[in-house]
Amino acid sequence: MAVTHAKTSTKSDGADSSLIRPSDWNAAHVGTNDHGHTATGDGGSLAVAGGYAPLSSSLLVPVAYLGSGTPDTTKFLRGDGSWQSVPGGGGLTQSYAGYNVAGASWDVPAVNNKVYAKAVTLANNCLITSIGAYIQSAAGTSKGPAVALYDDSSGSPGKVIAYASAFDPMLNLSGGARWVDVALGVWVVAGTYWLVVRHTATGATVVCQIAYDGSGSDKTAVGADNDWRDWTNFASITTTTNKFSIRANTIR
Repeated sequence: MAVTHAKTSTKSDGADSSLIRPSDWNAAHVGTNDHGHTATGDGGSLAVAGGYAPLSSSLLVPVAYLGSGTPDTTKFLRGDGSWQSVPGGGGLTQSYAGYNVAGASWDVPAVNNKVYAKAVTLANNCLITSIGAYIQSAAGTSKGPAVALYDDSSGSPGKVIAYASAFDPMLNLSGGARWVDVALGVWVVAGTYWLVVRHTATGATVVCQIAYDGSGSDKTAVGADNDWRDWTNFASITTTTNKFSIRANTIR
C-alpha cells in the first residue's frame, strides 16, 4: 500500500533537481519503520529489509517467504523451514511366511499328538495374525490343529512365545483338503522363529493329515496330552527332509 501525503501539489517542478520539488512531495514515501521494514510505496507489498519478510497488500506474509524451496498445493512446510512433498505410501502390507504351498504328499501320523515345526526368518518387525496348515482328514472330520510360535535356539525351536488352539471344534473336511489358519496375534521383531503345528490327542481316526513336499529340513516331535512345552521337552525329536505346508500370516 503506497504511503503519500494527504494533499498533493499541482505546481510544476522547477529546473533545479537539487531542490525539493512538487513531484517529490507527491511521490510515495520510502522509509524504515521500527521493525526494519522499508516501505517502497509500490502499492503491492513492503519489501524485504534487514532480514524481515515483506507483507502483501493484505498485510499477510507471502507463502513463498515462509520457508525455503518452492511452495505449491501438494507440499507442506516442514519443521526445518523447508517446503517438502507429502510422503506417499502408508497403509499395511500383508504377506505369508513359511511354505504357503499345498504340498503333493500327505503325512499320515502314527501317533495322535504329533508336532510339526518350520523355521521362518522375518526381515521386518510385524504382527503374526495366524498360523495355519494345509490339511485333510481321511475320516472326513477332524479335530482342529493347535498352533504356537517358538523362538530359535541354535537352529531348532526353543521356547514357546505364544500359542493358540482349535482343540474343541470338530472340522468337517469332507469337502476336501484346505488351508486352516488358527488366529494368534503376536507382535515380533525381525529375526528367526519357528511355526509349530500339533495334532490333538483325540484318537488316530480323527487326526488330520498335513501336506508336504520334499527337499526340506522341517522338524517333528511327539507331544504328551494336549499341552505345550519347550521344544526339548517333547519326545522323538526328528529333523526330516520335508517341507510341510505350514504358514504364518503377517502384517506390517
